[in-house]
Amino acid sequence: SAVSLTTSSGDITIDAAANDSDIIFKGTDNTADITMLTLDGSEAGAASFNGVVTANAGVVVDNITIDGTEIDLSSGDLTVDVAGDITLDAGGADINFADDGTTFGSFTNLSSSLKIKSTVQDKDIIFMGDDGGVEITALTLDMSAGGTASFIKDIQMGDGRYIGSQS
Repeated sequence: SAVSLTTSSGDITIDAAANDSDIIFKGTDNTADITMLTLDGSEAGAASFNGVVTANAGVVVDNITIDGTEIDLSSGDLTVDVAGDITLDAGGADINFADDGTTFGSFTNLSSSLKIKSTVQDKDIIFMGDDGGVEITALTLDMSAGGTASFIKDIQMGDGRYIGSQS
């Protein structure tokens, strides 16, 4: 037979016995006959839903859990890789950066101006880069010294003038 339906220890098994055959769940939406779910036998049972999948208790994919307002990764690093742009849109105006639950910095919309803030008392904002293969600290804003700016080298003004020695 092409389909078998068996029970064992309370479990129900539906077996589409033909090679690469699908299991299709159909129903009627208003008056239209629709396919609600297809389990693809030629793709190891890949599920194709016709509509939205709702999981009120969360979703687990490999070691990523999505539940409510959180995406958790149980181990390793997470990469967000998109073909276009990444937009962080925070209706509360703040994009916070945290390490193990402690917020250490934030970006904030301040009357359409970008506010960058080090949120831990007396901790600096440090701008670093690569100069010929060597990591350098180009600028440090020292929060424990009222925001004193320490540049590694000269400061060039827009009009071509320098503070420091010109090289």
